[in-house]
Amino acid sequence: MKLFLLGITFFSLFCYSCTDDRLDPIPEEEASAIPFSIKDARNFFESNATDLAPLSFSEAPLSKGTARANVELHPEWNKAMISGHKNVTLIEIPLHSTSVVLVQENIFKNKQLTDKQTVISARRLIVAKQADGETDMFVVTIVPEIHSTERNLSKMLKEFRYLGGGSFSGKVFCSTLEGKFVKALGYTDGKLNGTLNTRIRKASNKMPTEDEEYSRLIFNEISTIKTKMFSGNESGGGIDYGKCPHGYTKGFCPYGCSAEIGDVEIVVCRYCGTQNGCICPKCFYCGQKEAACSCQRCLRCQKKVTECTCYLYPDPDIPVTPPSIGGGGGGGGGTTPGTSPVPQPDPLTEYIGKDNYYLKRIEDFKKRYPNAEVPDYYKNYGDFYLHEFKYKTYYLLSPQGQEWCLNTLKELQEAMSILLHNNPDLELNNTKFLEEAFATHVEAYCKAGIMWLNMTDKVFIFTTVYPSDLFSENGLKQVAKVSAKQIEAYRKNPAFAWEQAIELSRNWQAYEAIMLEYLLEKDKSDPRKASPQSKSRAAMEANDLMQLYFGESVEYFKATFGDQVNFPI
Repeated sequence: MKLFLLGITFFSLFCYSCTDDRLDPIPEEEASAIPFSIKDARNFFESNATDLAPLSFSEAPLSKGTARANVELHPEWNKAMISGHKNVTLIEIPLHSTSVVLVQENIFKNKQLTDKQTVISARRLIVAKQADGETDMFVVTIVPEIHSTERNLSKMLKEFRYLGGGSFSGKVFCSTLEGKFVKALGYTDGKLNGTLNTRIRKASNKMPTEDEEYSRLIFNEISTIKTKMFSGNESGGGIDYGKCPHGYTKGFCPYGCSAEIGDVEIVVCRYCGTQNGCICPKCFYCGQKEAACSCQRCLRCQKKVTECTCYLYPDPDIPVTPPSIGGGGGGGGGTTPGTSPVPQPDPLTEYIGKDNYYLKRIEDFKKRYPNAEVPDYYKNYGDFYLHEFKYKTYYLLSPQGQEWCLNTLKELQEAMSILLHNNPDLELNNTKFLEEAFATHVEAYCKAGIMWLNMTDKVFIFTTVYPSDLFSENGLKQVAKVSAKQIEAYRKNPAFAWEQAIELSRNWQAYEAIMLEYLLEKDKSDPRKASPQSKSRAAMEANDLMQLYFGESVEYFKATFGDQVNFPI
């Protein structure tokens, strides 16, 4: 399947005003769930607004001697747009002025300027009404991102919605009606990533930051017409908003000819490295970034105590007496008290998380049982899918999906070591070993956070598994268990469930196309076998596979959200 499928726009869960509160979203066309019209918003604004000033990063009030103190912003009510969440309706009104905000962004990495852009921003007034009747007003200054792209700037600004959607990528700066900067948000392809880590550069501190990766944004108000503004002594001296005496656009002169609106830095997340807002996955238990999670950890295994299995079985404080291999002609790995003890598998701790873990398992088995057949799982499942996921599927996934992939591979290997420690003779029964090994998969997937990935990541993960494994008894059990875990996660977080329902509904046909390609081609490309799969499996339709993977989720979405979302099954 061509990689254009990776460009599918995702619908996400967003905060609505200059707060970090999360609300359940609804489609724009259904925003009238909270009655609030453009006329209502205009009446509220004209009755309550005492000022409508442009963005300011200064704590001091603007004087008449500054150009921006005389900037007038006029709401264009005839161009107003309605957007909303289930608990809030927003009216977004473009703001017209005889000036524009020109923004120069410089990106620094390792103390070096690596990229820069200069763009014209747009401004909107937002009037928001919540379900409890409270109404809020604020201004957003929209700074698009155009680095190394062929993006249509006009289209990006036109499609921008505060709650997400469209193709907008960039940064948005929220301010009060008096112009005071409140916070900044980052967007990528219409999805709100989160609040940006900002810091205002003071006039006394213009030395560049050297200790971290960051973006520096310089804002300057540029008049679109030649006009006269008050000078510092209000003598009526003219100010030309074109070029400074040195020939630079005002606000960008290296000799400091004109005052800037502000000089703000956006500190890049040290973990995910994104410019437009952190996209790091967050800990399910404490809510912090996983990379900075402060949850208490087990001293024995270093896992979060909520995930630790050290003290489940066996209790490490109680000595474990190894079982014995049965004698008298074998018997497929049975044990009889009093006979020779089962050779204990090597924990292979130093290889956990590495590509050769399962090959080392094979070596360890051969040392202990030189004449026995090596368990099928090590080569045809463990080692095989490690390479399928890490060197094929990994590059199709989002950053969160890629992290899930690496964490899952490690979780599976840790689970294998524990399984062998608790059952040292399990390898001698190939069928039982395969069943027990597969039984560890679901827990590993869930610990790594598969429930919280976006739908497209899940589709690529599901279709990594070859049909011969998917349609086996063990494979179908895994699908059922993961589906049940997913529904549990949705019940705990209905807002996330709504986000996933929208994504699945909107991209159903694209996902079905991936499933169709999977059914037609995946079986033929399985390097572990020479013959194609059975006719019954080949005859399965893509929609059947969608039903298998997403049937339970769709039923939950329908029962929870009714006809707000539509699915073909």
